[in-house]
Amino acid sequence: YTWKVAVVMDAGEGIDDVHSTSDVQVLAVRMPNLVSTAVDTTDWMMFATTVDVIEAAVGLDLLAALPDWIERIVEANDRYPTATAPATAAGVEGTAISFTGAGSDPDAGAALTYTWTFGDGATASGATASHSYADDGAYAAMLVVADEYGAADTVHVAVTVTNAAPVVTLAGAALLEGETYAPTGTFTDGGSGDTHTATVDYGTGAGSQAVPVTGTSFTLSNVYASAGSYTVAVAVTDDDGATGGATATVVVLGGGAALTRLIADIEVLVAAGSISKGNATALKANLENARKLLDRGNAGGRTAAVNDIDAFLNKLDAMTRSGNVPAAAADSLRQYALRIRGSID
Repeated sequence: YTWKVAVVMDAGEGIDDVHSTSDVQVLAVRMPNLVSTAVDTTDWMMFATTVDVIEAAVGLDLLAALPDWIERIVEANDRYPTATAPATAAGVEGTAISFTGAGSDPDAGAALTYTWTFGDGATASGATASHSYADDGAYAAMLVVADEYGAADTVHVAVTVTNAAPVVTLAGAALLEGETYAPTGTFTDGGSGDTHTATVDYGTGAGSQAVPVTGTSFTLSNVYASAGSYTVAVAVTDDDGATGGATATVVVLGGGAALTRLIADIEVLVAAGSISKGNATALKANLENARKLLDRGNAGGRTAAVNDIDAFLNKLDAMTRSGNVPAAAADSLRQYALRIRGSID
């Protein structure tokens, strides 16, 4: 064979002027030393090859004066891969956004690597990737596609991330008059970089008031002095102005209604066989009398009702010690009776 490698550059330039593959053109041919009428020997492109092929045949390192990374590319007759990705992407903060560079075009037979940068300090690899942004805003993502020879191409993706409103969780409660509603509410927000403020309306007619926020939680506190059903409304607002809210129902029983419930609890235990009818009658007598006293609506009636509740508690303790009332059932009745006592005392 006869072979030739030509390095083509602009007039007057030398090796020091080669900074990329676009600064040099390399042509390589390998032609058999045969005369054949079957081959058009006038078209030298029929014998075009790569420098790598010639070097392997003759054992020479022909373009060693070029920078190594440029040498690898031009000796393989490589071309830059074409990085391809959608020009734009959009999503909501805290929610994964998908990116794909799968349409990128490699040189024939070349293996590609994919490097993503998302504009917020995060990176990923692979032809496809997903990323969640911690805050809303505009981000400049970038994909670099490189082949095994070091040739690379870059494509930019303009990312628009919109704000997410907080999602609030709040529990209601069943209280007695004078008790405090003090739950710890929580919220989530896709914008983990956001700061938050919160307000609460306890449904008493007093209007909204600020609530301190710690991380993603807040603690409420309100004493309900009067029986009724109240709707508690909480609103959490992030630093971008998006507001999320939740409501909960607080049911407040007066002393008389609470005693009625306690009497009903005793009747449930009778039906279950946990308390005899006779013992239940003795226990309910004090509670029913206390309920009548509360119906008077005066301080004297409340004081007398407290005495009846104390008598109920003493009977319950005695029945528990004698084994006539199971300890677990007695404890449930005792705890609720003590709550009623505290509410009316």
